[in-house]
Amino acid sequence: SSSGAVYLPSYRGVTAASALHRRFARKNNHNDDPRKDDTYPPDHEMNHERDHHDEDAPLHFVTRRRALQSLSAATALSFSSFPYQPASASDASTTYASPVKAAKRSTAYLVDSTIPPTLIPYRAQREAAILKNLGMGSGTPKSPFIEDSINLNNFMNKAVFGSVDAVRGALGGVSDVVVGGGGKRGGSDDARHPTFLFLGADFDDSYTADGNVYADAELAASLLSDVCKPKIREGKRGNTAIGLACVPKYCQDILDEYLRSGDDGDAERELLKGLRAKGISKNNDNDDSNSEYDLEIIRRHIPLLRFAKSKRYPLLGLGPDPADLATVSEGGLQSLSPEKREEYVVDARGFIELTQDPAFKLYTEKSLLKDFKIHRGNSVDGSGGKGGGGGNSKNDDEDVVVAEKQQQGNYFARRILYHEACATTTARWALSHGGDSESLMIAVAPIKDVRFLGGINGRVPRICNYLLANGGVGSDGVGNASGESNTASAGASGTVNMDDVTTILLNPSAKETLSESKFLRLEIGTSPENWAYQTKVADYLWFSTAPKVSMLPRMMNEQ
Repeated sequence: SSSGAVYLPSYRGVTAASALHRRFARKNNHNDDPRKDDTYPPDHEMNHERDHHDEDAPLHFVTRRRALQSLSAATALSFSSFPYQPASASDASTTYASPVKAAKRSTAYLVDSTIPPTLIPYRAQREAAILKNLGMGSGTPKSPFIEDSINLNNFMNKAVFGSVDAVRGALGGVSDVVVGGGGKRGGSDDARHPTFLFLGADFDDSYTADGNVYADAELAASLLSDVCKPKIREGKRGNTAIGLACVPKYCQDILDEYLRSGDDGDAERELLKGLRAKGISKNNDNDDSNSEYDLEIIRRHIPLLRFAKSKRYPLLGLGPDPADLATVSEGGLQSLSPEKREEYVVDARGFIELTQDPAFKLYTEKSLLKDFKIHRGNSVDGSGGKGGGGGNSKNDDEDVVVAEKQQQGNYFARRILYHEACATTTARWALSHGGDSESLMIAVAPIKDVRFLGGINGRVPRICNYLLANGGVGSDGVGNASGESNTASAGASGTVNMDDVTTILLNPSAKETLSESKFLRLEIGTSPENWAYQTKVADYLWFSTAPKVSMLPRMMNEQ
């Protein structure tokens, strides 16, 4: 009732109020009460009905608690009996299966340079802007993403240093607050030098690739379509190229011929046929003697190759001759001829000193040599046992240990030669093709060769600075389509640092980041003695489809 009164149910036509009045009259000897007849139930029946009522029979005496319970039950029943009504007439035909919708996860993640690194997901509408900034030459700063809403560490950094930045900005300076993908690069404001974009992909059918072996190449082409949208990336300017670490330099003429060919399927078939004639074949899974070059992997690059042809970008073979790599695998770097060493290693002193750098030693232990252990296991001769020949003497065991160390050393020499040769070709082309604007060199390589920023990508700044300091780049040796040049671009200046190098891993899996769990590994150098050299796995992680939540550690707020 709107007035708040509670109406009590009747029993045999008698209300609870009249029954109470009868009881009061009996107690006060009101014998003339006209209601004394057989139509009213006696008091003991009323009490019995009040205390032991049947659910199907109405009560003529209701306590306040029982009245409130009945009212709440009736209210719930009245609401449940009416289905959800649409908000407007236009929604009358809408079917509401469930009011809860699953959240749409991001496919692009910035690996923030916090300690330890964290993942910052980007909304789909932000992805194109980030990629266009890379095309404009912004690079990717390696300092942490400072944003109050991200995490507590950044919040405290802002609180402590925010006033300093504010004063600097008021006095005409520039604050170093970084917004992922579009921040200020290192070096002087007037310096103009190339930038580099490394795409790490294994071209396999990982979970986020949805079983499609071409997914990595299709994703790479999709990202590059946004990277190359700025006018300065027009093909006719000649300041943008795509390098392939899976193709050796001596196959450059095959790539040039492909770019001059038509757009039909015969062009790809002729490309693969030409590479096969040059000695590139499919690898045997049990033999890693030619692991850098695999014809099947090159075939999976076809969507990316078609993109380069449509944009009129040069395609460059970056790798050294596989015969030279085989020589190093057998006898180490000293077995390579001086002429070959000079071709692949222009900065000999920096090449040697790098091996003594503490950060590089950490990378070697935690990343580079992990692939040797995966391929070789604990056996040197492939027999599965330590001695292999059935001998159990101490000398046999010592020989096995020595042989294993020697093979590991030769494997290490082979890998760093491959990285140095690819980085040298990359740096030479970028410095000689800037013209009137900054050049952009895009390199595609296996994840193992760019993860943790210590492979091909980590060597590029040192080699660029060496070439700039010495006033020339030497012969890039990558053929006619690349525009061979012996001098650095007149527009190149300043120094190149890691902020000018951006690394994106495409569809990485936990295994490919050397994780021993289901989570992606975001860094190396987690022990206290290695914190000073802690390195993140890449600048960005990009996926074809939304990754599982269980893959993504240390997630921050979406941007």
